[in-house]
Amino acid sequence: MALPGPGVPLSLNDIKGEFGGPSSPSLADYYAGGSYVASGISGTYGAVPTSGAISIRNFYGTSASQSITITVGSFGVSPYQSYGFGSGSFGSLSTTTFNPNGGTIVAMYWTNTIDTLTFALTGFYGNSGWTNFSVNGNNFARTSATYSTVGGSSQWQWSTASNPIGTSGTASWVIT
Repeated sequence: MALPGPGVPLSLNDIKGEFGGPSSPSLADYYAGGSYVASGISGTYGAVPTSGAISIRNFYGTSASQSITITVGSFGVSPYQSYGFGSGSFGSLSTTTFNPNGGTIVAMYWTNTIDTLTFALTGFYGNSGWTNFSVNGNNFARTSATYSTVGGSSQWQWSTASNPIGTSGTASWVIT
């Protein structure tokens, strides 16, 4: 859930409630790219700073989660079929910027014959930076994925017999 916009009082405890944080937080705990606020988080007044001057004003309209719409495409040769998004191959996303890591999303698809959901980012990020995402209400924890690096990308895979993305239309994807 996003923090309120201007005109509504906002406190350090509200920021802690959205992003988490230490028991006695200070604004210095909430620089973007730090322990609690992901790189690239923006709100009503632009991006949350990574250093320098920071104020509660920077957090109006920000959210610890990111929502992306997947326009479902498909790729493969029977019986192997993947549904979702594969950069340059099939489907599309409302944005390919992945805020928690600041990377570019190159894949989010489910493959039928191996019953696997795959998510991949360009670059090497390690198995960190985000905790969970849901696709059409189906939750997937980062810690229950198999993490690997493949050809210049970070990749997470989950074994799931049912297709959380669907075979056509759009899918709602929320990352926390």
